[in-house]
Amino acid sequence: MIDGQARGIVVRNMDTGGLERHGAHAVVLATGGFGKIYYLSTLAMACNASAIWRAHKRGAFFANPSWTQIHPTCLPQSGEYQSKLTLMSESLRNDGRIWVPKRADEKRNPGEISESERDYYLERRYPSFGNLAPRDISSRAAKERIDAGYGVGPLKNAVYLDFSRAISEQGMAKIQEKYGNLFRMYEKITGINAYKEPMRISPAAHFSMGGLWVDYELMTTIPGLYAVGEANFADHVANRLGANSQDGLKKAIAEIRSLRDQFSDYDIADVSPDMSFLEMLDLLNDRLIRQGERPVEFDHDCREGICGQCGVMINGRASAALFTAAKIVHLALLPQGKIEARQRVQRMVAQMDREGFGHCSNTEACQVECPQEISVLNIARMNWEYNRALLS
Repeated sequence: MIDGQARGIVVRNMDTGGLERHGAHAVVLATGGFGKIYYLSTLAMACNASAIWRAHKRGAFFANPSWTQIHPTCLPQSGEYQSKLTLMSESLRNDGRIWVPKRADEKRNPGEISESERDYYLERRYPSFGNLAPRDISSRAAKERIDAGYGVGPLKNAVYLDFSRAISEQGMAKIQEKYGNLFRMYEKITGINAYKEPMRISPAAHFSMGGLWVDYELMTTIPGLYAVGEANFADHVANRLGANSQDGLKKAIAEIRSLRDQFSDYDIADVSPDMSFLEMLDLLNDRLIRQGERPVEFDHDCREGICGQCGVMINGRASAALFTAAKIVHLALLPQGKIEARQRVQRMVAQMDREGFGHCSNTEACQVECPQEISVLNIARMNWEYNRALLS
């Protein structure tokens, strides 16, 4: 750090083992989360969070460290020597049924236990969700059954994931088509044929939802130091693309590329990075009209959906003000420094005034218009935060 700003990194060269220094105007940490604080974790052993911890020790704030995702479908620990667990795809719960024996400390093989002696505890406790109950609920329920003495396997530290009914109803070929690679991986690791015998699974720490606090530009509380992905606390939905999501993303990218010839490129003068999309569009249309060309139309329904990144909701200036108010309320809940928070509140309100958003008329018209259904109560909270910033 130089004058309180991040200006480079010291790293170890993984090929030579030597330490190297690299100077930079900005540093981006994309070094993963801190899931290895749990002894049983699906993370690789090298994912030890040392980078974000060093950043925290140098002054970067940490946020939501208690928010760790526990995944319900991991392979159980096979001995005290093991801490890296294997993650099985959660898609298995689409057809697999989770159960434990009704009798504690059951020693019989699963095939010898009749249906009446099995406790399909997720189906029993959560009939609306059954085996597709959310991860936290499924993991907690599995741990409760294991801790109560109903665990299965050599160490009694797992529950069964059973595909016998799915195979009976859909046929072996269909289950192989859906999960063949996972069943082969399971057999390679455990030696058990899951087509003939239930899988054994258990919950384990998987994903860190907390991390270094970052602002809307992904900068930490150390100027010039950015954190992305699991290293920060904010972007996990966007960054957690599972296999199915990745397939969908690939198809979407391919479709967009196939439409490339249908796009038009325009050169627009006087465009600034701070402009919203529609402000840029207005500049373009002014130029096209002056040249006698047809302006670019923008569908009204699309206008209503614009929010977030451009900072403006296009359904009346009141709606845009409401969105800004909601951002200010959210800002007040984050653990950044007080001086920084006050400055940002003042800048956001000043920008609203410059763009002529207007002020709240208390008719709740903006709430009615808002495509995101944000409550008008945020306006009052925004005014309170703004006045507090002015008086501080």
